[in-house]
Amino acid sequence: MRIGIDAHFVGVRHGGNEVHFENLVRELARTSPGDEYFIFTYRFAARSRLNGERVTFVPLTRRSVAWQRAVQIPRWTSRLDLDLLHVPFNYLPVHRCKKVVTIHDLGFLRFPETYAAADRIRMRWLTRFAARHADHVFTVSHAAKAEIVDEYHVDGGRVTVTPNRISALWERSNRARTSSRCSVPSVAWNGDAATIASYSSGAAAGALMSCSSSSTSTD
Repeated sequence: MRIGIDAHFVGVRHGGNEVHFENLVRELARTSPGDEYFIFTYRFAARSRLNGERVTFVPLTRRSVAWQRAVQIPRWTSRLDLDLLHVPFNYLPVHRCKKVVTIHDLGFLRFPETYAAADRIRMRWLTRFAARHADHVFTVSHAAKAEIVDEYHVDGGRVTVTPNRISALWERSNRARTSSRCSVPSVAWNGDAATIASYSSGAAAGALMSCSSSSTSTD
């Protein structure tokens, strides 16, 4: 499969989304060598974090996320003839190829006082659109899945829980700092990487069949 991954700010900044997708790309390149991965990156910035991985970097020339998702990513998706596009945040590009979106939570609905009014309006519209038009949705907890299904009236079979993994770098650092009396248990689950790798390799045949045959997207 030809799979596109929106890693637009990996290498530009180092927040939660960037770490999440940096580790995802590494895991995919390692565990699913039969597929092709195209990494959308702002001015090739992701090269500084993912140099040496078996991926193709695709440049995004403007920093505006709205322009990237509305114009550049759909344009590249057509040129590259992608089979699947995965975006890390609830701003879903409009394109005919199959799309997977990660919706981490609905904090803007549960804790609206922590968001500016304009951000709440934007997040409400974008998240509703993403949940209803993506071919599949990833989220990081069963509680978040229940909220997404209830709030947006989507089929629970289209939402997969993919818990975040503790980074291997953190695990090694933690082992070096702690004694055997207070060590933190290792977490074996691969999170989003394991699940999207299953999508691309066919290991999760039922989920892949559902995504491939879905006609719910109205792009």
